[in-house]
Amino acid sequence: MAFEKALELLRKEFKPPYRDCVIIRVKINVENIGLFDSIVENSGRCCLPSTEKANHGEINLFVTPHLKEETLKLLNFLKSVFPELEIYVEER
Repeated sequence: MAFEKALELLRKEFKPPYRDCVIIRVKINVENIGLFDSIVENSGRCCLPSTEKANHGEINLFVTPHLKEETLKLLNFLKSVFPELEIYVEER
């Protein structure tokens, strides 16, 4: 019972800041995924990469709406490093 009350209080007081998110799907050569992932992870944490389909050369980037433009700038810059990079934006 105390656990349920605590959980209810936490849900009221600490709501997630964003329910909406933008998913940016990226296609890249499989051999470049490790480097790409390292660059994205260490560039200000503007997105959360998911390498679930890495063996197919696909990465999903989960982005909050206010960081969408910053993430797209980063990805467009990375096109100069990875010319094969393809970017697909999906709004939720």
